[in-house]
Amino acid sequence: MRYPYRLQTLLLAAMPVLLAMVTVVAVVRGGTILLAVAALAAASVAAVWLTLGPQELFLVWLAAAPFVQSTLGSSGGGHNLRVVIYSAPPLLFALWALVHRRSVQPTFLDALPALYFVLVVVSAALSPTHTGLTHLYSIVGVGIVVYYFCAFAVLGNDVFTRIARVLLATGSIAAAWVIVQRATGAGSSSFQLDTVSSAERAAGTFGSPAVFGTFLGAVLTLALTILVWKGPQQLRRLSVLALVVATPALFLTLTRGPLLAAGSVAILVLVTRARTRWLTVVGVVIAATAVVTTWGAISSTHLYKTRFSDKKNVQARVVIDNWSFKLAAEKPAFGWGYGSFDRVKNASTFSAKPPLTRADVLPFTSHNTYLTILVETGVIGLGLLLTTWFVVARRSLAETRWGGPNRWALVGLLAILGVWIVNAGTFDMRFFSFVSALPWLAVGLMRRLDLDRRATAA
Repeated sequence: MRYPYRLQTLLLAAMPVLLAMVTVVAVVRGGTILLAVAALAAASVAAVWLTLGPQELFLVWLAAAPFVQSTLGSSGGGHNLRVVIYSAPPLLFALWALVHRRSVQPTFLDALPALYFVLVVVSAALSPTHTGLTHLYSIVGVGIVVYYFCAFAVLGNDVFTRIARVLLATGSIAAAWVIVQRATGAGSSSFQLDTVSSAERAAGTFGSPAVFGTFLGAVLTLALTILVWKGPQQLRRLSVLALVVATPALFLTLTRGPLLAAGSVAILVLVTRARTRWLTVVGVVIAATAVVTTWGAISSTHLYKTRFSDKKNVQARVVIDNWSFKLAAEKPAFGWGYGSFDRVKNASTFSAKPPLTRADVLPFTSHNTYLTILVETGVIGLGLLLTTWFVVARRSLAETRWGGPNRWALVGLLAILGVWIVNAGTFDMRFFSFVSALPWLAVGLMRRLDLDRRATAA
């Protein structure tokens, strides 16, 4: 048996009790839908627990997450399926991280993600906005659970290779799908119409071009890292495929932030490797020369004028950013309360400089994740979120200098984190679940290697 006999017996004994409790609730409410869903969920949990290992379930969840984290939430049946496929498994991950924890010792650094989630829950409870617990779990809790699972659960030695394979495969599928839809015109479910530029922007199954671009940028830079930093041979072909399809799909998002993030991180991946450094410099010079010589034609296109040079959009974001600092200064420690950004922004007396008016800026929400967190949870909240990321990333960056079999993994994880960090400064991540878990995935895996190194040194 995969798990201890006593633990299995306890779980199996708890199932009838749980079903009996749900039956009572269903009878009191006069319906049977709750009973059916709960019975299915309980049976699924029992089956998964007794048959699948933690790593296998995590990989299945990771493969399904990009396709179900938002698209199945519109209907009743779709919502229930989303709960079973996407929302419920992280609860098992949390339990596995506790029951089957590795022998490494956590430190105060590892307590900070949990403290951040506690702060968010308390802040939301005290805020007049009253953000629901399910929203907090989806946007904040899932990522933190992924961190603890990746850092402390007992997993196989090939976990990095298998996670990379899943990300490359899902990214390739998502990218290929939007390319096929654009080429054939078969439906527009993966695109959003930009009414200003009259252009369709690829959003995939993520509900937002910026979010889709963040995921594609992470996959693209991971694939590039595997090829440049001598990743596992079995990932080379898949990495080439990911580069081929993710690059045009990223351009189809027509979103400045993801393009800038993926491009800048990709250049860093290339220039930090000796054998590709000078080739990259030459390529950048050639590309810059080509842009300069053709700038007149580029800048005269309708798409550039209406989309990439939209000064009003940028000016409105600058106004909101400046006012965010003023709001944060009024309540610097714990902020105004989770989910309160738009409420306090709209109730404030900020003004815009010509040619913008206050009415022009009011419809805009925050386009900077860090400023949103600063306004809503204060310096303490932002510090709790970023401290673990910064410390673990700094240690991993230092470790890449010494080589080793996992150097490609560290560089790839740093690239994923870098893409997310840049993008988070160009739009607000607070509305999206799976993409918000990506940095926790990267930091959790880096922390796993960090704990292994420290245990070996001790």
